[in-house]
Amino acid sequence: MTTPLTASGDVRARFIGGYEEGGAHLDRQDKRRTFGYGVIDADVTESTTLSIGFDYQDSHTSSPTWGGLPLWYSDGSETDYSRSFSVAPDWSYYDFESEKVFAEISHRFDNDWQVRVVGTHEETDMDGKLAYPYVEGTLPDRADGSGVSFFTGWNRGHREVDSVDAQASGPFTLLGREHELVIGGSYSDQTNDYENTFISGFSVDDFNNWDGSAPNEGWPAFVPSEASSTRQKAVYTASRFSSGPTGADYRGALHRMGRNDAIPQPG
Repeated sequence: MTTPLTASGDVRARFIGGYEEGGAHLDRQDKRRTFGYGVIDADVTESTTLSIGFDYQDSHTSSPTWGGLPLWYSDGSETDYSRSFSVAPDWSYYDFESEKVFAEISHRFDNDWQVRVVGTHEETDMDGKLAYPYVEGTLPDRADGSGVSFFTGWNRGHREVDSVDAQASGPFTLLGREHELVIGGSYSDQTNDYENTFISGFSVDDFNNWDGSAPNEGWPAFVPSEASSTRQKAVYTASRFSSGPTGADYRGALHRMGRNDAIPQPG
């Protein structure tokens, strides 16, 4: 939805949001998702526009799969599980939440050149409590479904990203024809902090008819699994050259130079 915030329309707002909920073709799996997006555009001058916005996503999946189904029974025959059969325990889940704020300013000059700068800050949280079947060396028995064990994992993480991108684009004349040029640079700084824990694996008595029930007690305290920082810097150029008298045919080139610094953090 777009609506003017002033009588002249030089300040405008755009909003979108929603909620989705539903099951899946897999047993025990359900999904919920909430999302929202909003941006305010303001014409500072006739040639300059400032935009400020916010983006939000929140999702929950119950009984997500982590790993796949065994392809063979222990007697060498192919398995024939139903399309809805799930390897996920009834207590497993995966949560994802993301919040992003951004600001953009753009200015168009009289010679049709345009400058655009965008800054973004984003934070993401992830939380997944999962299990997957381990069938290396053992395969399910066709008759009684024995022979399948599970590994477990509970992982949580937080990620933050700050980024800036600046770009200038516009026409230029060379050899009597008009061409286009883009030059820009970008910088981003990302930090990651993850932790995990697990309980001892468990076996399923009859995997062929398993209903997702599994032990869910005794999870130890979380321990750090990753703490890292990644910085990326880049400059780039792109051009389109008119190759015909009508200016209808173009040849393009893109040149990019950058640096990627991964910095592990103690923890």
